Amino acid sequence: MLCYKCNRAIPDNALVCPNCGAEMSVYARRSFESGADANPFTSLTPMVWYKVLIYFSLYASAITGVINGISYLTGYIYAIQSAGKIDAYMIYMEYGKGLMITDIVYGIISVVYSLFALVVRSKLAGFKKNAPLYLYIWYGLGAVISFGYAVSIGVFGNVPNSYGLMQFPQLIGEAVFIWINYIYFSKRKHFFVN
Repeated sequence: MLCYKCNRAIPDNALVCPNCGAEMSVYARRSFESGADANPFTSLTPMVWYKVLIYFSLYASAITGVINGISYLTGYIYAIQSAGKIDAYMIYMEYGKGLMITDIVYGIISVVYSLFALVVRSKLAGFKKNAPLYLYIWYGLGAVISFGYAVSIGVFGNVPNSYGLMQFPQLIGEAVFIWINYIYFSKRKHFFVN
């Protein structure tokens, strides 16, 4: 069927248009055709952050995350951080094989985590009922992965463990960010019903 508001093809059983967010009820269609607001919640709950997430943020996170993961897998991250003055060989000679293994594992996890951003994006764009939950999990995993890497380089890589302590503000920031997104999507849960 076609969405009455944006005129795009959507699944026949869709309760919400995945493109514009219009409700697909008979009431909403009649309201729109009569010139009234098709969805009384739309003006009260703008979807600007949602659009930033699905059209930019999650794509950008996936791309940069894959690049970052590959940088750790190859050890090129150290050349990037030092503007070419230090390479992975020098770092691994100083801190040992444990750091190299930690970097490889972190690189693999980063690539998988980054690809999960595309799954989250797909669920949000399709207005899937559990899509916000996937977003919260994605944010939380990002914080846990960063903290886990910081602790791991101290334990396995003989790197001073103060780096792990520096991750606590990031964990607190991620918790606050998850809470803000929870509030945002709680006010818009009527959209996520497919």
